[in-house]
Amino acid sequence: MGTIKYLQYYVEIEISQALVNGSSFKPVWTTYNAHFTELELWFRFIFLLMAFGTAIALCQSLRTYSMEEWSIEQKWILILLISVMLYNNPLFPLILIVASPLNSVIDACFTVSFLCTLLMFWLCVYHGIRKTERHFLFILFFESVSSWNDVDYWLCNS
Repeated sequence: MGTIKYLQYYVEIEISQALVNGSSFKPVWTTYNAHFTELELWFRFIFLLMAFGTAIALCQSLRTYSMEEWSIEQKWILILLISVMLYNNPLFPLILIVASPLNSVIDACFTVSFLCTLLMFWLCVYHGIRKTERHFLFILFFESVSSWNDVDYWLCNS
């Protein structure tokens, strides 16, 4: 996604005879609908606030218990809520304002991190189904976590 600096552009194209006789010409136009962009910004902002409010409510309700007493699902829900907030890309307005490839890289890293966290969650849940004694230790999943970080690094830097 790029940026457009002005609302209107006036374009005048003059095609030479050499271009008409043999080669192809495919213009690419990028346009943005200002109303849709505003709707998208509000939509993302509202869902970011909802995820943040849910994370705060979860922390407040579990505040009376120590972290060791939380179940593995409660810990994962908190991690997933934080990951969803990043997946929603709170830096999205910068994509519209600043024309930088760093914005796309950050967006891709947030997306890949969320998907890897979600897959790690399901791996832990399915591992917890067959185990009766469950702990929230990544030592048990060292291979999975190391491959998760490798995949995250590989996808973000490709």
